Parts: sequence; structure tokens; C-alpha cells
Amino acid sequence: TYRSATTPQNTTRLGMAAAGAGESAAPAEASSRICVKGLPKRCDERRLREHFSSRGAEVTDVRIMKTKEGRSRLFGFVGFRTPAEAEEARKYFARSFIDTSRISIEAAKSRGDATLARPWSRHSKGSS
Repeated sequence: TYRSATTPQNTTRLGMAAAGAGESAAPAEASSRICVKGLPKRCDERRLREHFSSRGAEVTDVRIMKTKEGRSRLFGFVGFRTPAEAEEARKYFARSFIDTSRISIEAAKSRGDATLARPWSRHSKGSS
């Protein structure tokens, strides 16, 4: 699993909790990460970082999810220094555009979160 080394107190980076570490996942509204969906095919991590840094908030890390072949799955995660910055970015950039693609944004959730929908993608384990 991927974890950011920028802030050791936040172990739920990229929406993935440390299972078995004795920690409980933070509620979604307190997450310092956001999930960005609907990215353009050619959007890279540098472009995503520039887009979310344009408002002045400090972006700590960015990750675009890819298939085994290296193609974008058209969604990614952006981390901010504080949950307040993440919420402000979520509100400001909701339904905005990167190139010609309208993006949707939501708070990142832990991997084992019970509120997550069942995976349906052929790239996800347990989908079918």
C-alpha cells in the first residue's frame, strides 16, 4: 500500500488505513485527502498538482491510479496539509474542469471503510 511520509500523524493517506495497526480510520469529513474522479486520459501527477496548487493551498502529495499496463484509471488522490484545506479545495474545485474534462471531488475514505460501495471495476479485487 502507498503511504505519504510527509505527516506521520496521518496514516490514512491515499484513503488507505493501516489495517491491524491498532488505529481507527478518521471519519471522511476529517480527511486531509480528496479523491478526484473524471480526470482526462493524458493528465499526469504534475498537472494535477498544479491545478490544485493554483488556489494557494499546500499540496503534500498526488497520486493518479493506473492499470497494470500503466494507463490512467481516470481518478486519483490529492493530499493537503490539513483537513480544512482539503475541504476548502473540495468545495472550490467541485465540478471544475481540467482541460476539457469535468472533475468530481469527494473526501477520500479508508480502504476498509464500511460505507464504500462494492468494487465493480475489472481492475479491482472482489469485483467479479
